Amino acid sequence: MALGLLAGYGGVIYLAAHPNVTDAYRAYYIDRTSSLSPVMREAQIDVLSAITIGQTYAHDAPELLLDGWDTPETMHTWTLGSHAQIILALPASLPPQTQELTLTLRGMYLTGAQRIIVHMEPSVARSDVIDRTYRDGEDLVVMFQSISGTKRIITLSLELPDAMLPRNGDPRVLAFALQSVEVAQTDH
Repeated sequence: MALGLLAGYGGVIYLAAHPNVTDAYRAYYIDRTSSLSPVMREAQIDVLSAITIGQTYAHDAPELLLDGWDTPETMHTWTLGSHAQIILALPASLPPQTQELTLTLRGMYLTGAQRIIVHMEPSVARSDVIDRTYRDGEDLVVMFQSISGTKRIITLSLELPDAMLPRNGDPRVLAFALQSVEVAQTDH
């Protein structure tokens, strides 16, 4: 009887340490890497306006859903911590999987150079993971194929392993300051 009770407690402890939850739930409630609850995230994605191909969007444009970013400043928005996401909707008129597109992020790096690991969902990027060091004045560029479906949402996840506290007393952990985003057709 006691052995069965111990096994039951062991199972509960295991489930508590390894919960079977969605990525959005884990990011918001467990890891604390998301600033959007799963419900709020889905609600905001549902009303996200599609971008226009070839147009540049400022860091605070309503067509961009930013998760893991600070309150927008005049010229840019800083990442908060070592994880951030940019979510955008492709236009429905864009032919699926026939066009190659380029996503360009312009910004500044806290230390003048920053290692950034990029993941794109759905996995339509030429390279599933981009892992390199970027320097001030250098754009982060991701080449990808257009996607199909009625809700054409692209999620760009940034891992910023070099994020740090600035040396000016600012309490935020910063890495990259987004200035603008553009999705354009790739010239062949």
